[in-house]
Amino acid sequence: MISANDPKAKGGQFREGAVAWAESMAFLPFNIREGETERETIERSVVQDVQFLKAHPLIKPSILITGWVYKLHNGAVEQVDC
Repeated sequence: MISANDPKAKGGQFREGAVAWAESMAFLPFNIREGETERETIERSVVQDVQFLKAHPLIKPSILITGWVYKLHNGAVEQVDC
């Protein structure tokens, strides 16, 4: 969607540089804090990711961004309060 950058798309066109930014994203490991449960670590990471995306200048304000956690043991998904 970003690489197509269609000005007729819902919400309009992406800003210049959006493709380069999207292609340069790095996937980093979780930052585990002492005393934090695995769930707390994952939820904190999701909240940080959502905040980052909502504040990023290349993300259109019209885009709804939410955070979710997928539970491997049962296949359920759960929305995280962000």
